[in-house]
Amino acid sequence: MMMKYIVLLALLLTASFGIVHAQSQTSKLFIQDIRWSPDGKQMLFSAFIGKSDWSDFNPTKWGLYEIYLPTKNIYRISKSASTGSYGPNRRFIAYSKYFGTVWKIVLDNVATGDTTILTSGASNNRAPSFSPNGTQIIFMSDRDGSNELYMMNRDGSDQRRLTYSKEGKPFNPEWSPFGKNITFYLEKGDHKDQIYVMNLDKVLPENITNDDANNIYPGWTPDGSIVYSSTFEDDKPKAYTISPDGTQKKELLGISSNFVRYSPDGTKIAFITKSDDGSNVTVMNPNGTQAQQLIDLKVFMGIFK
Repeated sequence: MMMKYIVLLALLLTASFGIVHAQSQTSKLFIQDIRWSPDGKQMLFSAFIGKSDWSDFNPTKWGLYEIYLPTKNIYRISKSASTGSYGPNRRFIAYSKYFGTVWKIVLDNVATGDTTILTSGASNNRAPSFSPNGTQIIFMSDRDGSNELYMMNRDGSDQRRLTYSKEGKPFNPEWSPFGKNITFYLEKGDHKDQIYVMNLDKVLPENITNDDANNIYPGWTPDGSIVYSSTFEDDKPKAYTISPDGTQKKELLGISSNFVRYSPDGTKIAFITKSDDGSNVTVMNPNGTQAQQLIDLKVFMGIFK
């Protein structure tokens, strides 16, 4: 009797672990970043569908998508692409696209449907961000051997280097709504990344967080403050706003996310949320009311897998 019980228990445990393993390998939606359109009616997001342990990942799985917020309809901008940015009036969309071995910056003319590749060569060029007037783009590139920030005109001309980092690698630049400053985070390799602000006239980046937390993905609020995600040791990520000079730091209560962005008019906050089913985008009022998720995961995965 005891032997039968042991055998039955072993079978049950084997089956249970098998189920857990199978569930862990179920395809999920992973969202990396979000960008509001200038009028607040659309939103770009980068996503891929894959196994929860990323064992089947490759860059071609990324896709850049746009969601029309009034109806929540989703459209694919490009396959093998990520990290998009709107130009003024949504006439242009710049984004990173993978071309087999390297990432390049691509520009879509929404009005004409034309697509232009803005960068060339064997380097990786990613994370474009439009200037407020739409005439210039900042982006990150490893063309000089290490990841740095660069600027170019909207047509790809006059590409020039902005940063010469000694303590780390600058990532994900964002242009301020007033055009004079950019923000980015500096990856130092010690899980204590810091938020920097650079005045484009002075070209002297300044560390505005300067703490022991891991601070990533800064963006701008409509009034010129910076919103970012911060994690201290093993705590859950929290969202903060801070002035460009490093003062007036304030936690955004009720938000645990690695990526947070204000709408252009400041009436909404969007942030990436994670669950056992995958990533989603939540939008709510700044006071925490009327929170709603934008993406029907089952519908999305059925259409775009």
